[in-house]
Amino acid sequence: DLNDAGQIAGTGFIRDVGTQENPGEIYHAFIWSRVRGMRDLGTLGGDGTSVARAMNNLGQVVGHASAPDGRSHAFIWSPREGMRDLGLLDSYPDSFSTAIAINDAGELAGAAGRNDNSNYHAFRWTRQKGLHDLGTFGGTTSVARGISERTT
Repeated sequence: DLNDAGQIAGTGFIRDVGTQENPGEIYHAFIWSRVRGMRDLGTLGGDGTSVARAMNNLGQVVGHASAPDGRSHAFIWSPREGMRDLGLLDSYPDSFSTAIAINDAGELAGAAGRNDNSNYHAFRWTRQKGLHDLGTFGGTTSVARGISERTT
């Protein structure tokens, strides 16, 4: 992703893990600027991967990252606060969350649910209210892929 300041958010390869029979790779989210170059955003404390999905004009980056519980949690990263875990919508052992979009007010949208792809819901996150399940049209899945600059 690219913001108006010319900063770039993305995901970069860190290293191979695993074996030929069970291959694996670790990636980390990054932010790049002309002044600072590429900066590794790390993970939420898990020994694994982070993925940047979007960035706003304040340089805040969102996506998902390995957490100490072994699951992928949505995150928001800022230069001042670093990476913040946004949690999950439920407590199933195979739950995940990922942030997909962010506006300049720092509000974001994404999806959270179960890794079996059978049940996940769109969410909206704000600093004041945390994760808010947006529900579905009666089915089992929904995903929020964008968020307006207009706050409510």
